[in-house]
Amino acid sequence: MNSNKNTILAQTGLHLLKNGCLVLLGMPAYGVASCVSRKGSPATPAEIMGIGERTSSTSILEDYQQLRGYHFPWGTVSEKSFEGDEDDEGVRFVEFTFDPRDVYLALPSGWHLADLFYWLYQSHPLRHRKFDTDPDDVIFDWSVISFQARGERQIKALRSWLVEVFIPLIWPDLLQEAMRLIEQKKASIFSPDGSFEELLSDRSRWLLCSDRAEISYYTVK
Repeated sequence: MNSNKNTILAQTGLHLLKNGCLVLLGMPAYGVASCVSRKGSPATPAEIMGIGERTSSTSILEDYQQLRGYHFPWGTVSEKSFEGDEDDEGVRFVEFTFDPRDVYLALPSGWHLADLFYWLYQSHPLRHRKFDTDPDDVIFDWSVISFQARGERQIKALRSWLVEVFIPLIWPDLLQEAMRLIEQKKASIFSPDGSFEELLSDRSRWLLCSDRAEISYYTVK
């Protein structure tokens, strides 16, 4: 039954993404849990709800209230549309950001995951050279990779490529390899309380990345 539900959800997500039919996503429950339970500067319930004194005019929930995109069995893809700056005045940009639930729950560190997924994507034989990504462009704590397109022609091409190639053919490989490397790294670190705080507090870049030859789909060019 779950397999059928996941198949339907995946097909629905692809259909909506193909046609640009956005739905409200909001802030995921695991994102709220991460904000209040993290050891470094945890958010209080008052900050989550926007109650009491705050440095920001909106609550954390309100910041994500208008987040729109698409639901999939593994998480969500958010879509944000905006106009360019002075050099690109009147030009529309669209950014698609991927938020894989299980990967983030396995290692709630957007810093490490953004580096890992950039590296895994760069190593994939089906990587599209025109649709590149930058780990420093990922802005949400639980997001791992994003793609941006400029102008209607490129937006249409990127949307089509995500639906026909990236999500069905590349993304499953990235998720599988990411989970394998996360579990491998966690197994190498002894943490008495089971929190892997040593790993989460290490701010080294490319911490989860190893030898490309160990990636199951990697082929020497």
